[in-house]
Amino acid sequence: TEFTKAFNNVFSFTPFEKKDLKISEDNSLNAHIAYLESLDAMLKKNFGSFKGTMITAIETFIQKNDARQITYLINTIPTHLDSLLKISVPSRFVTIHLDLLNLWQKKLLMYEAITNYTSDPLKAYLAMQQIESLGQQDINIQIVLIKRYQELKS
Repeated sequence: TEFTKAFNNVFSFTPFEKKDLKISEDNSLNAHIAYLESLDAMLKKNFGSFKGTMITAIETFIQKNDARQITYLINTIPTHLDSLLKISVPSRFVTIHLDLLNLWQKKLLMYEAITNYTSDPLKAYLAMQQIESLGQQDINIQIVLIKRYQELKS
């Protein structure tokens, strides 16, 4: 899409690829459930103490010049990405897992650009333009994962 091309160019974004993953050929019901539960556990472990959203972190930074939330995200996302790269991914979930990795990487680049607005205001402005799209991507991925988990558990 045009959004993806523009984002990749402006933010020097290199998407994660299948070769970056630890892919498992175990596509059993238990493997799928374990994978989805481990994603949830990783989120809780890495972001459990974060009391906000992408929007509140950015608003707090811009409106109150308080960088604590956004800095927390910038410092925590690389650990989360490492966790996502270490997990064994059932082959049926490769595409969504890559989407998840790439989304977190884009969020990190966006947060960094916003916090560096004094040195590169144009990049910060472009990052701000991506908030809605990244938020929608996040929601879409969560819907797919939750729906799949509910199907597996029923």
